[in-house]
Amino acid sequence: MDREAEIRKLGDLNRLIGIKEDARDRRFFEALLAPAFAISRASGANETRETFLDNVTLAGTGSHRSTKVTSVNVLGHHRAAVDCLVELDGKKYENHRIFVRSSVDSSWKLLAWANEMVAADVSPTRLKEIHGVYGLGAWRKWKEVEGLRPEDWDNLSATKCDSGRTSLQEAPSQAVERYEDLADIVSFLAVMNKNLTLLFRGQREDYPQLLPTLQRPTCPPDARWAVAGTMDANRAWYWNKLEGIEEKVREVLFEKGLPRWRHIRDSRFARWAVIQHYELWPTPMLDFSTSLRVAATFAFGEPEDFNSGEHKISNPSAEKSGFLYITGVDRLQSDLMALPDNDAVERSNGLVTVRLNAVCPPRAVRPHLQEGVLVCRYPFDGDWMLDPGRNDFSSRLIAKIKLIDRGSFWSPDFPRLTKRALLPTVDQLGDDLCSRVFPPNNDQPVGSKSAL
Repeated sequence: MDREAEIRKLGDLNRLIGIKEDARDRRFFEALLAPAFAISRASGANETRETFLDNVTLAGTGSHRSTKVTSVNVLGHHRAAVDCLVELDGKKYENHRIFVRSSVDSSWKLLAWANEMVAADVSPTRLKEIHGVYGLGAWRKWKEVEGLRPEDWDNLSATKCDSGRTSLQEAPSQAVERYEDLADIVSFLAVMNKNLTLLFRGQREDYPQLLPTLQRPTCPPDARWAVAGTMDANRAWYWNKLEGIEEKVREVLFEKGLPRWRHIRDSRFARWAVIQHYELWPTPMLDFSTSLRVAATFAFGEPEDFNSGEHKISNPSAEKSGFLYITGVDRLQSDLMALPDNDAVERSNGLVTVRLNAVCPPRAVRPHLQEGVLVCRYPFDGDWMLDPGRNDFSSRLIAKIKLIDRGSFWSPDFPRLTKRALLPTVDQLGDDLCSRVFPPNNDQPVGSKSAL
């Protein structure tokens, strides 16, 4: 079965459904609907095959609906799920449709269809929140009651909430001035969110969104791949060039010797992970770490090297601050070759989390030192790659911590990691990747005035 061809076929079919509804084409739906078809309307009404066919002649009167396919998932050989965003009379509806067929040679039949109206202030394609998590509210409540007898403890389940905010800057934060206090908060969150693996990301600035490089509005001015103009203006160009960058990376990795190499050959996620970690090109992946100390180090900016063998705590005359973001995932994906045959967890959550040291070769020093993981929306298609709203990881936020260093954040027991520990100066693989990706006379988007 040609999976890509099936994805295209299903995408075309679902766009055609909207056209046929507007045309009130009963014969089309008689051929499309499975015998046991059922639909749940946005109004809450449920219909069978017979009632849907009776009503379809009225469905499109005086209306024109637009259909945007947001995801197509081919499940095995005989099942598929398609999500669409339909706009009708100024209102938007999420449509979830289940298709089945008796064999790979037969036509797809629509088995089930569920609609839901999208509120005006909610992005219909936003990454799914984590339901029922314990965040800073639970931690603060615990600090109030932990000294009491167990029988007097408050029921912390009342503090459960869904992750995320519309804007990252609106999320409440907790100020922390010592690494030990940070570890205390994280220890509590790890115990309370037992079903999740916690991931950490450190940033100097608290931006409105948590976006991968491909979806950010601007390019970092010091990036090798930066061209004149904003990221918004050139995003399609960067996305179209990414596949060529992947091929160059694959060539270098194969030349250097890569054990268990099939994931690099067959999985774009694996190639994106290498590209993103080495900052070779903008990708749809966002960096996190399983190491709290690594993330806290980067929250204060690029780490420094110490000139002597003695530990340097901090400069008390220069206050520094940064932000640490905590999220959680159900599974760290190490064997990408298991996708898409074993991807129920990823499809349920709408994202895949790649353990970086499982996809990078042993000679790639940085990925193994930084304990990095990369998170990406799953499954992907070209439509949402160009839409930042679909790739904002703010919706996955469990806790935001503001780190403040007035000279005593780090200690001899918990020192800040050095630049040599996280960004080694000798990384031959990184050098070889850069020289292959950025040869002289690289092309650039139309209208750009700077060279890559």
